[in-house]
Amino acid sequence: MRQALQHKLLMAAILGGLAFVLAPLTAEAYQAPWLDQVTEYVLMQKAITPEGTFQPYLDLLKVMRTTTSKGDWVGTYKAMNNFMGQLEAQAGGIPKETADAIWTFCYKAIPDGLHTEHEHIKVMGKDAYLAWRDRQELAEWHARHSF
Repeated sequence: MRQALQHKLLMAAILGGLAFVLAPLTAEAYQAPWLDQVTEYVLMQKAITPEGTFQPYLDLLKVMRTTTSKGDWVGTYKAMNNFMGQLEAQAGGIPKETADAIWTFCYKAIPDGLHTEHEHIKVMGKDAYLAWRDRQELAEWHARHSF
């Protein structure tokens, strides 16, 4: 009986130690300062724009915060592109100038990997985007074959 108690205490100590060690890893899982910047910008635009509702954007920002905290790159990509699409459609009835300002800010603040080709082409133009994409692919090829 005493040995069983010792085993339970040992397991509790091990699990407690693992929780102590792994806690910083989960706390560091959210590594998206760009999302904080976008959220602050949207909230600033909401404060100065009397027309429309920003709720559709705030809802997607909440989804992105959840997906990034889970490390769900695909979910973040989908939510981000829904967000950009909402801006293009001026969801919530926000003014075009406001939607364009948020879109431009997002394009600059958000990592390139979260943008669709459509968004890159809208900013760069098709020829410049294709040249940029070719350079990216070549750099990745070199990185994969460097050793």
